[in-house]
Order: sequence, then C-alpha cells, then structure tokens
Amino acid sequence: MVCWADFEAAAPDLAVLGRERLERLGFALVGTIRRDGTPRISPVEVRFVQRQLAVNMLRDSLKARDLDRDSRILLHSPMLSADDPNDEFKLRGRALETDEQDLCAAVADLTWHPPPESRVFVLDVESAAFVEWSKGEMTVTCWSRERGLY
Repeated sequence: MVCWADFEAAAPDLAVLGRERLERLGFALVGTIRRDGTPRISPVEVRFVQRQLAVNMLRDSLKARDLDRDSRILLHSPMLSADDPNDEFKLRGRALETDEQDLCAAVADLTWHPPPESRVFVLDVESAAFVEWSKGEMTVTCWSRERGLY
C-alpha cells in the first residue's frame, strides 16, 4: 500500500500541489463504480490525518456501497468557477475502509458536529496527476507506483 505519506516522499512537489487543492475546500469529487459497471461521481469530504488521505462517507451512501463491491476510486479536486485557478489534481487508487479508532475519531472531529454515522476510508495511491492551464497551454505532471515521476 502507498499511503499519502509514501506518495509525499516519492513525489513531494506534486504532493504539495495536490494537498493544497484538496484542502482548499475540504471536499473533492470521487468516481466510483456502480453495481451495473457505470461510473458514479459524488462529492466527499477529504481529510489529511495521521499521514493518511482519508475520505469520510455517510454509512449507507451509495458511493460507500460502490466501494464495498469495487475499491477502485478516482479523486478529483473541484473547480467551482472560471475564477478558480485553472488547475486540477487527480488521484487514482483504492479506498480501504479503516476501523482504526484514533484515525476515525480524528476524522470525525474534523467533520460535522455532532458527526453523522459514517465510514472512513484511507486511500492507497496508485497514481496522481496535476494539470495546469496557462494561456491555452496545458502542462501535466504525473506520478505512478510503476513509473515514478514523469
């Protein structure tokens, strides 16, 4: 498993950009795979806790059920308007549910009060990309477990 801390060590500059984009609003868009194989896009809270990137989902949400069937996930930093910086962070990996009490308590403490019944998943990072746009030019920085930074 490549946790967020491992990804930071392997690609520190890319991880800094990704973390800033994800922490900016405290949520991201996630892609999961529905029972029929089609994609589902949903907003989800993202938190950096104990050197992990964690997502918090309502216990009975459809996206959590999707992950029960297929742990593959795509995380994408939201772009809310044309005034936002024209860049995006994308992460692909697997969402692994955790029941580690300290981590779950730390995530719950950062969410709604009182927190709803939820499930916490940590991300096993397989690849990440940062896409920057400037004057119609696109620059992409990528990292993967297999290739490293490219």
